Amino acid sequence: MKGVRKYAKREILYVAWTHMKQRCNGTSDNIEDIKNYHERGISYDPLWDEFSNFWNDMGASWRKGLTLDRIDNNGNYSKNNCRWVNRKVQAINRRNTKLFSFNGKNLTLTDWSPIIGIPRSTLAQRIYCYKWSIEKTLSTSL
Repeated sequence: MKGVRKYAKREILYVAWTHMKQRCNGTSDNIEDIKNYHERGISYDPLWDEFSNFWNDMGASWRKGLTLDRIDNNGNYSKNNCRWVNRKVQAINRRNTKLFSFNGKNLTLTDWSPIIGIPRSTLAQRIYCYKWSIEKTLSTSL
């Protein structure tokens, strides 16, 4: 498309690195970032104070459409605790995401819905309104 600038990989990673530092240092404009990162003591590898070190550790594994994610969301940003993931994985890897265990799988209701063939809203109603067990919720047809 004419007039739309494509960003280079280095620029995209620089923005991710800058946002990571702002969240951890408490300099983000977003109060939720400050509460969820800085106030919880989430920090980053001191070597990542320099963008070149972040680039060396994380640059090769980045692909278009991926965002920086901490594997253990209670841990710090570091080469061993970070990865690039899509937005769906990013959304699931949150402290407030509720996973439901059934038949050896841990999934969200959104993920269970197409597997079971029941709308997510129905599953939620069964669990939160009717107080059904996860076993009854997922094994009872419509």
